[in-house]
Amino acid sequence: MRSVFILFKEASRAKIAQYFDTKFTQNGVEWIRDGSVYIKFYDDAEIEFEPELLERLRTFSGRNEVVAAVADISGRIPGEQEVLSFCLQVLGDFSGWAMDDYSSHLWSIEEIKSKSLHAGHPFFDYLGWYDEKSKERATQSLEPM
Repeated sequence: MRSVFILFKEASRAKIAQYFDTKFTQNGVEWIRDGSVYIKFYDDAEIEFEPELLERLRTFSGRNEVVAAVADISGRIPGEQEVLSFCLQVLGDFSGWAMDDYSSHLWSIEEIKSKSLHAGHPFFDYLGWYDEKSKERATQSLEPM
C-alpha cells in the first residue's frame, strides 16, 4: 500500500471525524472512499515524523497539536486519480497540507492542482520516484568497489 497524509491546520479531530462520517463509509476505526482509499487518523506523527517537519507543521498551523489523517491506497490500482480526488476534496473543505510517501514536502491544494514539482516530481509521483531510485541503485551497483 501507498499512503498520503492530510495535515490539518485548524480543524479539531472531532470536526474531522464528523466530516469523514458524512462523506465516506465508516468501517470500524477507519473510513473507506470508493472502495480503494482507506482513511484513519494518524496518531504517530510525534514518533515517526522528523523533528524539522514537526517544527514546520507547528509553525504553519500555529498550534502544538498535530491533527493528521492517513489515507492508504490499495496496491491493486494505480491510484493517482483516487488520491488526487481525495486530497482535493478534503483540502477544499479544510485548510492544511498533503504529504505523500516520497518526500516530506507539505503540498498545498494550489500546488497539487497546478501539478507543481518538488525535487523534480509532482505530488504522489510513485512511478517517477520508483524509476529515479531504480536508476540510482543501478548506477551504484556499477561502481567499482
